[in-house]
Amino acid sequence: MGNLKKIIMCLCCIELLLAVSSLAAAISGRDNVPSTWDLVRQEMTKKAEPNEPLESPEPVQPTESVEPAKSVESAKAPVAAETVESLLDKYTKTVAKYKTSYLSRAEDTSEANMSMPSSGFTKGIYKQIYKVELRSDSKNYFNRRKNWGDNPHVPSGKITENDIVYNISLWTGELNFQTTSHPAVTKPKVRIRRKEDLEETALRNLQNGITCNGQVGGPIRGFFDGSDVTIDKELRNADTITVRPKKEKIKGSDCFVIDAKDKRSKFTIWIDPEHDYNIVQAKIRRNSAGDSSQLDLKNVVFKEIDGIWVPIECDYNMSHKYDSGEYFSEDHHHKITEYLINPDHKSLKSFDPNSFVENGAPVNIINASGGQYTWKDGKVIDSYGYEVNLSTMKPPSLVGKTLPSIAEFGIDLNPDVFKNNRLLICFFDYSQRPSRNCVLSLNEKAESLLDKDIFLIFIQAEPVTEQTLAAWLTKNEIVPPVGTSKIDLPALGHSWGVESLPWLILTDKQHIVTSEGFSITALDEKIED
Repeated sequence: MGNLKKIIMCLCCIELLLAVSSLAAAISGRDNVPSTWDLVRQEMTKKAEPNEPLESPEPVQPTESVEPAKSVESAKAPVAAETVESLLDKYTKTVAKYKTSYLSRAEDTSEANMSMPSSGFTKGIYKQIYKVELRSDSKNYFNRRKNWGDNPHVPSGKITENDIVYNISLWTGELNFQTTSHPAVTKPKVRIRRKEDLEETALRNLQNGITCNGQVGGPIRGFFDGSDVTIDKELRNADTITVRPKKEKIKGSDCFVIDAKDKRSKFTIWIDPEHDYNIVQAKIRRNSAGDSSQLDLKNVVFKEIDGIWVPIECDYNMSHKYDSGEYFSEDHHHKITEYLINPDHKSLKSFDPNSFVENGAPVNIINASGGQYTWKDGKVIDSYGYEVNLSTMKPPSLVGKTLPSIAEFGIDLNPDVFKNNRLLICFFDYSQRPSRNCVLSLNEKAESLLDKDIFLIFIQAEPVTEQTLAAWLTKNEIVPPVGTSKIDLPALGHSWGVESLPWLILTDKQHIVTSEGFSITALDEKIED
């Protein structure tokens, strides 16, 4: 009976507690306050099922004025890797700092293992030394180059430093001046080409700076053999391009590695972020029309100039294999001995032809009609002493005119032989590789051209000894008739419109000129016109 009283008293206490709790909740308006039974039930559940996870509470949404706290894990997250675009942008930006306006002087030593019989280089090792001076303000480009060393085209087989020849090119945005200065020539001839007279490729190379920058030492300046644009532009146009997930250490620097491909080239480029994202190493492989080439750039040394890291020294190898079996492999060590950023070009006369053209020097204006020209006090003077306005001169053209007589070249063919044939005239210089390649290619087509009633004639445009030319023609089994010019290239430009070599002229069966100055790759198209 005593126990029963105790139970009844406990129940009454609980009821009283519940009533008080309900009353308190009602007074305060907090309907969501858990009851005592709820608290008891939760406690009993926790003890009965200790391994069951608890439900997560609803997250508290911060107000606009309160930022969510960062977790320790997010604070330690690694910085995202560079993208291809960001790497190329940084490289382009850095190069622009030291190449927008500059003066550079450099030395280059090369050793070539080659076999190029068509160019006069029998199998062997050939060594050359170059000195190069470049000036540019991104509109004007000046290039002075001299070299000496092994040369099979001279009797001694070598050109000494005392016999060095300067090759100079100046592009002013409208005119291209070219001259070759030799110690034995007091007033070397100057060749002037106007913008409107330039072939598309030549103009693009001048405007892009490759004629100036793409010469000896080109890779250290971002120009890699086989392209007429800088490497960053090549990579931006690649079919596929990626950045490797891991950096590679090159000469103590952790470098990004870019891999890229296009239809004919494969690239691997190492970018050094510790030296302003310059290129510190490169491998390029190319294949085109049966020919293959490779270029390797390495051992790049940087120097800080005016707060900018500039590449000033490197080693590079250029190798080519041709489907003809000829090949060459050149190892170069290139060192910049002087580099000025934003020099005073005006006081240096960097782009003034008078700085390298002698007063009284003969002038050849490409595509200018007739006359003899001379350089005098910074102006081009004709044979009557009047100044020539280069911008108003009109280039001559044989198109639509009867072909001049070829008898002047020592070719005296019976008119009956080719009177009903179209004529294809090829002006060439066998000492120049492009000319040799053109002659050899056309020689293979001679028979098929005859099947199309096209008679092929070769003309050696530059002065050469008959024995030397005859030996080369015999060695290469040249079948079509070959004549030789008794006048130099400038005179041929006046009378035949020859601008550069090789130069092709095509006529109809009445020997009216239909096309001139086209490349051999366009021959089939010209024949069908």
